[in-house]
Amino acid sequence: MDRRDFARSFAGLDCFMTNSETEYLVEPRPYVWIAIPAGKVTLIEEYGDESYFGEKGDKKIFEVAAFEIAKYPVTVAQYGLFIQDEGYANPEYWAGLAERIQAPQDFPNFSRPDHPRVNVTWYEAMAYCRWLSAKTGKTLTLPTEQMWQRAAQGDYNPKYPWGAWAEKRCNYAKKHGGTTPVSRYEGKDKGDSPYGVVDMAGNVWEWCVTAYDTGDNDTATGVHRVVRGGSWNVDAERVRASYRRRFSPSESGSNFGFRVISLP
Repeated sequence: MDRRDFARSFAGLDCFMTNSETEYLVEPRPYVWIAIPAGKVTLIEEYGDESYFGEKGDKKIFEVAAFEIAKYPVTVAQYGLFIQDEGYANPEYWAGLAERIQAPQDFPNFSRPDHPRVNVTWYEAMAYCRWLSAKTGKTLTLPTEQMWQRAAQGDYNPKYPWGAWAEKRCNYAKKHGGTTPVSRYEGKDKGDSPYGVVDMAGNVWEWCVTAYDTGDNDTATGVHRVVRGGSWNVDAERVRASYRRRFSPSESGSNFGFRVISLP
């Protein structure tokens, strides 16, 4: 699939639609990029993990350079183009990764085109970023956890992307029984971050490039990676903008997804 074919596929998404599915048309198509200015974020070690920035209760301020982030998590339809273009078969997209996934996992309960793509390991998310970079000519990857938190909090460090807790602003605690469309909670009076980034609380855990224990961004190792944002089946405490968890890069499930960033 060359760039022209790629653009046509995104413009129509015909390969994902049948006559009975037109009510699930994916918006936006294909990506909307949000510019995040340079700034600072404060990471807090809330547990006894002795993370790379301190022990329990410690805080560290990080400088974050400017970047762009996708307004929405990667959708089922968007990820489908990677599968269609034989992304699992092309060794270039998996080069240097500690593990190569051979085929996509099924996820029959969360397969609407406008929902976030789930059942994706960290390795698959990285391979997708490499594929999309090749197709668009942009330098795309997963965000560091500092970038992710900067996009979620902006300059004034709210507890949740929109500010104080409000149940109506995100998909959490199994209230929908699964994922929701990526634009379900879009809007300043809903779940938007200060920069207008959508769905950063709840719906799906989002993979970051960052190694949880060391804080480095080396993609060649099989160490635990940071996930951010909470998901559709966790409580309000775990959808906070500063909440961080670790998982094996081989982990996946119905509450794991990702979004991409674009570097200058």
